[in-house]
Amino acid sequence: MATSSIAVRPAPIVRPKYFLFGIVALMVGYVVFHNESFLWNRQDPSWQHYHPFRWWLLPHGLAGASALLLGPLQFSDRLRQRFTKFHRVVGRIYIFGALVAAPLGAYIQYFEERMGGPRSLDDPQLRGRAGVCRSPSDWRSDRLGPKPGNH
Repeated sequence: MATSSIAVRPAPIVRPKYFLFGIVALMVGYVVFHNESFLWNRQDPSWQHYHPFRWWLLPHGLAGASALLLGPLQFSDRLRQRFTKFHRVVGRIYIFGALVAAPLGAYIQYFEERMGGPRSLDDPQLRGRAGVCRSPSDWRSDRLGPKPGNH
């Protein structure tokens, strides 16, 4: 009887993917603490600028954050195959977030221009509007399958 030995590699303590996610989380935490501290500091002078449209910022920020946080989950094949219902619910929340955040962002920009602020049509606004155009077609593909000719 012949036996063969197969070399088994020990599993790494921390998988590289999770290490990268940890580094990104630390960077996000640093930026939020140092650049967005006005969100929890009511005495910050930035609030004078945001005060006139502060209630428009709340749904814009929540919808945009949900879209930004949940969007990458739509690219996980493993999640899509194992947890189909979860994938669909997260996809719908993502689409809702994109469809709410982008128009509110455009309105906030319009509101700011009306108050004498500078006109700015920058890259994030263009990406937001592109996301609004793309989200309904993603939902359609999910419900009806891809359009003929698309693979």
